[in-house]
Amino acid sequence: MKKFLHIYVDITLNELDNFNYLELLIADNSDLKVRREWEHIDLLLISETNKIIVAIENKVYSTESEGQLERYTQVLNHEFENYQVFKVYLTPEGDLSSIPDEWVNMSYADIIHAIDSILQNDLSLDSKVKDFLSQYLDILRRHILTDTKLEKICREIYFKHKDALDLIYEYKPDINSDINHELTEIIKENEHIIMDDCNKSYIRFTTNTLDDLLKEYQTVQRWTSTQRPLLFEIKNFPNRVNLHLELGPGETELREKIHHITSENSRIFRNQRKLSQSFTNLYTKNLATNNELNGEDHHNLISFVTDKFVKFIENELPRIEEKIINGFKDDTL
Repeated sequence: MKKFLHIYVDITLNELDNFNYLELLIADNSDLKVRREWEHIDLLLISETNKIIVAIENKVYSTESEGQLERYTQVLNHEFENYQVFKVYLTPEGDLSSIPDEWVNMSYADIIHAIDSILQNDLSLDSKVKDFLSQYLDILRRHILTDTKLEKICREIYFKHKDALDLIYEYKPDINSDINHELTEIIKENEHIIMDDCNKSYIRFTTNTLDDLLKEYQTVQRWTSTQRPLLFEIKNFPNRVNLHLELGPGETELREKIHHITSENSRIFRNQRKLSQSFTNLYTKNLATNNELNGEDHHNLISFVTDKFVKFIENELPRIEEKIINGFKDDTL
């Protein structure tokens, strides 16, 4: 890694009138230290023997914030008063910094050229170092430089067609909104299911049977407007869609009773949590993982999620109802 970092030093100082310092650093680098994020500076190379500092601020998908480089300069001057300090502003395209006299601009093309030169000319390089540099070179060429060119093209297209693209973005398909719409439609069309309070991220419901069973216990103050103590809740998030049976805050005796029933039937009530003083999850069913949400075709994903939900209603929901009802019959509150 030190060998690679010396490339940064080489390119930077070639832009200055201090090349002798570079030769000195490379000639005796046994004490070279590398610090990452020291005082928020991306990389800091320190040679105590040669009293040389090389600070590197690397910007790939961002730009410097207001006053950032001035602050870094003040810190470096204060902390390394008796050192020769070289400051590098590294970006994919070699953009100028806000203070180019202080922070010399370098591009990733400079890095690529330097690595190429070393791989071709330095016969003493260890094979592992060569492999590392070759792989890093490939990464730079494939990803960072390609991405920045693509970004420039996209920006040009956007500003030429800004109004049309903004309108498209406003009405673009939103997978979570579409999932919400489809699942709520399924609930509304089922005469045995009652919708509770919902929004884009939370879809809540119960069944007629469970609602009748627990009607006298609708006293929960810190959950939904219906004050129901037990609800099915679909958490419709960008990185996952899960269905839960949630026990809300309410009367202690009722909550302990329901938790006892579900604990006794752990083969049905999967992934149950310990009884807490507020919300307790009694059952979890995954409807879509992060990979599925980001990897599936939009329409295929909607079908995938709705199919799993329909199967839950047809197969698992009746068993959940049955166990809770039978539990109350066996030991009435």
